[in-house]
Amino acid sequence: MTEGFILTVVKIEGLGDVSACDCVLELEDKEKFQSSLSTLPIAFKFSNTQKLLLSVTDSASNTVIASLSFPLNLIPSDYFYWLPLFLSTDNFIDQLPQTITSPRILIARNKHFSTKPTNSSPLNSNSTCPTLHETSDSISIQASDLLASYQEIIKSLEFEIFQIREICKQKCEKLESKVRKYKENFECEKRYRVDLMEKMERIFKCFEVKEKKMDKRKIEAGEYVEVKPENVTFEDRPITTLFEETGKYNVDLDLRVKEVLDRMNFCGLMRKCRESNYKVGAKTVTLCLRQGEVCCKNGLSLEKYLFGSCKGEIENFLRGRKSPKRNTSKNPLYF
Repeated sequence: MTEGFILTVVKIEGLGDVSACDCVLELEDKEKFQSSLSTLPIAFKFSNTQKLLLSVTDSASNTVIASLSFPLNLIPSDYFYWLPLFLSTDNFIDQLPQTITSPRILIARNKHFSTKPTNSSPLNSNSTCPTLHETSDSISIQASDLLASYQEIIKSLEFEIFQIREICKQKCEKLESKVRKYKENFECEKRYRVDLMEKMERIFKCFEVKEKKMDKRKIEAGEYVEVKPENVTFEDRPITTLFEETGKYNVDLDLRVKEVLDRMNFCGLMRKCRESNYKVGAKTVTLCLRQGEVCCKNGLSLEKYLFGSCKGEIENFLRGRKSPKRNTSKNPLYF
């Protein structure tokens, strides 16, 4: 069994009308095969060789119009290949170019096995290959089958590409839907925060107004006692005064703290740690009773401390109060 090849010329571009031209295939041993380009595709059957010379010649004048020389291993598998055609004698390539422009030729390579040796002789420009005529029908059938298989591959690839595009489209739609939901949730949260801050500001202003009214009434009743500036700390006060105030951390302090929180509608906001220490969220504050009023250790009232330093904790507390996961107001540690 001998190994041979079938080289099929499928299409030629960039040379205009080639119906009046011939295609000449010359092997490395100078053996030639020639066929008219009046109808395509045309096929050449030959035995194994290392190098090929493919020429497009004018049928009348036998002038070479374009040519190409290349090794057979440039097209190693049975497939279709676009190859360049050269208008000059510098026509040899040993690598497939990345970009192939006109003029160019589309050829198909196909392996052929035969039990009989191929007997072919060199051809001149006025003769044709007997082997080619004997097998022209079978070669045309093989070329047609190869073209059909190539078209099936293209259809299969197009279907796969269509499926991939549909999958990508569905994923993009899902992502866009999620992004829209995230944006809507963000806008709702933003509006909620703005409304909450406005409510807190209104509450704070109401407490300031009430506090001023209470101070005015105390002054009118002669019960007003001046409180030291806010920057005065325990360290600046006399030892006897500190002892008197710290001795009052008992049930009365807890009751007054609860009264203040109930009046502010913040029941459950604070949690007692130990003695006179209370927690608001993650913050710890030390409270005491001064003239019957719940104050911080620096003299600041509990209401002013909460609205001045615990706005974030109050916001989280109000948000958590809407979802009844746990009722902290019933816990004896919460106020």
